[in-house]
Amino acid sequence: MESYYKMLELIKNAEWYKKSVFEAYNALETSSDGLNSAMAKKRLEYFGKNEIEEKAQEPAWKLLFNQFKSLLIIILILSAILSAVYGKEIEAISIIIIVILAGVLGFVQEFKAGKAIEALKKMAAPHTVALRDGKEVVIATSDIVPGDVLIIKSGDKIPADLRIIESKNLKIDEAALTGESLSVEKL
Repeated sequence: MESYYKMLELIKNAEWYKKSVFEAYNALETSSDGLNSAMAKKRLEYFGKNEIEEKAQEPAWKLLFNQFKSLLIIILILSAILSAVYGKEIEAISIIIIVILAGVLGFVQEFKAGKAIEALKKMAAPHTVALRDGKEVVIATSDIVPGDVLIIKSGDKIPADLRIIESKNLKIDEAALTGESLSVEKL
């Protein structure tokens, strides 16, 4: 079990794009034949499903309320109160308008981020092709584990964060993540 803790730490901190294919295979205790079924099952139990973790969705009123909890917003509210107490009504009203705008903008951003995560989940491919026991098998995308070798073909959705081992004219449409309109070539 200790090797799994080491592997988990390695996976979190590794810069896979800097490693050779051989180094990546060794670090993940895998090979060009992929994982064996028993090891894949153990890793799935240990690491869990390859899914976007969902937090319990907060109600909209709570999201809005949370925007006014930051130290800067509290200081601005106190400044508005002090301005009103000292007869500076215009300054107090200006500060309150700024606080309200900041809160509404923060709320809108958080709300949109939640919707973006939902959209990404819907875009995820339900199945993918992996090498298990040296053979190509179709598995649920949620069953991908560290060390799996995946086969990606033209038109496939990328089911996880991957280290490219071999490619021919690989271009990825990253518009959903980055907003880029053109496909990006990957080496």
